[in-house]
Amino acid sequence: MVEVVKVNTGTYHGNWLEFFNRLLCHAILFPATKYFTIGFTKVDETFAVLIQQQFALLTEGAPRSIVEPDLLALLQWFGSCALPNRHEEHLISCTASVIKEQ
Repeated sequence: MVEVVKVNTGTYHGNWLEFFNRLLCHAILFPATKYFTIGFTKVDETFAVLIQQQFALLTEGAPRSIVEPDLLALLQWFGSCALPNRHEEHLISCTASVIKEQ
C-alpha cells in the first residue's frame, strides 16, 4: 500500500478545530481514504500538521452539479462539522509527483 504525506498549514480553515473536524467528516464519508495525523511541523515559521493518507489514483471525478446537492444535504446534517466553501476548487494533476495542500 502506497501512502502520501501531506503538510497542511490550515490556510483554508477558520481555526484548527475546524480543520480536525473536516478530517473527521472525511473519515466518515470516505473511510477508504481517511487521513491520519502523524505529526506537526513548521512551514515558513507557520504551524502545520502532517497528515497521511492512502494513495488513490483517480482518473475521473463527478462534476460539481452532481455532487453539490448531496454535499448541501450533508452540511445540514453535520452542522458544525461541515465546512463552508472558503476556497476555489482544487485541481490535482494525475502526473504530479508531489502534492502540497494548504
